[in-house]
Amino acid sequence: MKTEITITARVYRVEIRDNRTGEKSTDTIVLDKARLQAGGLLGLSDEDIIRRTYNRAGFYVKEISAPTKRTITIDLQQLFEQVGKEE
Repeated sequence: MKTEITITARVYRVEIRDNRTGEKSTDTIVLDKARLQAGGLLGLSDEDIIRRTYNRAGFYVKEISAPTKRTITIDLQQLFEQVGKEE
């Protein structure tokens, strides 16, 4: 039997600065649609969620790119077998 999960995700390129060292870099963050919708129920935009996530980790967000939308399908059987090999 084939069991799959489909996740709708958005990928953002983020320019950040480390508050501890002052080092600037570019990072990528992937958020699933469910998380973005939950934030929306609390009145948070995509950018608010991204800024909060990075701020908790000690980074300042300088710029957030427009998202790239992707649908990701995960075969649970295949994933389970792969994880079993690693243990």
